[in-house]
Amino acid sequence: MKVSGSSRAIAVLLLLSVVPFRANAAEQRSAWEGLLTAVNSTTPFPLASEEQQRDGWCHGAWDGIKPIWNQGRSDLYLSGRYWHTPWGFTSEDRARYDDWALGGGYGRTLTDEKDNQRLLYAMVVQDSFEHPMYLAGYGWLARWKVGGPLRGGAGYSIVILSNGTATSYIPFPAPVPLASFGTDRIALYGTYFNSIFYFFAKLSF
Repeated sequence: MKVSGSSRAIAVLLLLSVVPFRANAAEQRSAWEGLLTAVNSTTPFPLASEEQQRDGWCHGAWDGIKPIWNQGRSDLYLSGRYWHTPWGFTSEDRARYDDWALGGGYGRTLTDEKDNQRLLYAMVVQDSFEHPMYLAGYGWLARWKVGGPLRGGAGYSIVILSNGTATSYIPFPAPVPLASFGTDRIALYGTYFNSIFYFFAKLSF
């Protein structure tokens, strides 16, 4: 079958349009895999034994919690304040909510060779309606030097919370941002969820 010049031109154009698409797809897949690897490096999974890692991600993540608990510093958490944002609540609601998040808790912190931190914690605090709220979770923070012993930090936490107002005391997991400022011994923390900023402190021993 004879192929005309116009047919060859169309074939070349189609080839040129397909090749970049495949390259972009490969680049996108590589970028996605790189992102997943970076996120996974912040979980407890890399701390697990090779045997537990081979058994699957959940086994590895659970096993990775053990070094944080066994090797980390002990922490005392002091709960502080809520800020009910004006874009999330009416002025009437903000006036009747209690901004004092009284309470405290206990945790463990493991600092790695890059000065980043993994946290385990559990707290009981007062919610906006002065009812008890229970918090427990895992956190990861990338930290950088601010000056002297001061460090700034930013990361995330997977928190399981339970209170009578929002969850009817059914445990509910949620990812939240996490920021810190302080030293290895004393640090202030802040997070944001449900249009509320929450601030608390941690004392390490």
